[in-house]
Order: sequence, then structure tokens, then C-alpha cells
Amino acid sequence: MARGHGRDPLSAAELVVEWRLEADRMETRGFVEPAQVIRSMADQLSAVLGHEGSAILTLRQASAESGYSADHLRRMVSAGDVENAGRRGAPRIRRSDLPRKTGGLTQTARPSTLDRSKAAIVRSIANQGN
Repeated sequence: MARGHGRDPLSAAELVVEWRLEADRMETRGFVEPAQVIRSMADQLSAVLGHEGSAILTLRQASAESGYSADHLRRMVSAGDVENAGRRGAPRIRRSDLPRKTGGLTQTARPSTLDRSKAAIVRSIANQGN
């Protein structure tokens, strides 16, 4: 059974790929306009994911999202295990470079766009024009 259809949910990046494949299938069946809408939605979601991944976080923000303490992240940056997106003495971490602790986010972390359901993502994209 395909992922995202009652089983394992798709990641946001996998959803972009799935939407583009669906747009291609629809277009080959003659549904050009709906295919263009789906492809546009995939492009918008892909842009959001790219923007979120490039965000530069303080160690405190990175700690909340990764599950690692700020001190541990500082040591990882110092050791070169995680790239320093800031400057010496004031390290920062790019969101896309964040190490993730197994077991998920801490309870204090705010959910990101990636944590939203597919339906919520579709609604937010569809409502952007309103």
C-alpha cells in the first residue's frame, strides 16, 4: 500500500513529489487546468520548505527544535559536527543542518509547517489568494 494512504504519512518533501506526479497523470488524461493548479501548489510548498530550511537559528531556537541542549549544540558546532551559520563566539545553526534527536521534538518545541497534515497544508495554500 502506498505511503500517505492510510499507512505511513508522507513527509512534506515526498508530498511535493507526489503532487507533481499526480499533476503529470492528470495532464496526460486531459485535465490540464487542474494539473496546473496541483503543480502550482507543489511549487509553493517546495518554496516554503526551502525557505524554512534556510532559516538561521540561535542555539536556543535550535535546541527547542532539535531536542538537544544549547550547550550540546554549541559543542557540536565547535567540533565541526554541525556547520556554524553564525560567527565565532556567536554560533547559529541553519534549520536544514539541525541534528534531530530520535524520539521527536521536545514538548516545548513549536510544530513547524512540516508537522501539519496534508489537508492543512492544502488549505493554507488554497487560502493564500483570499
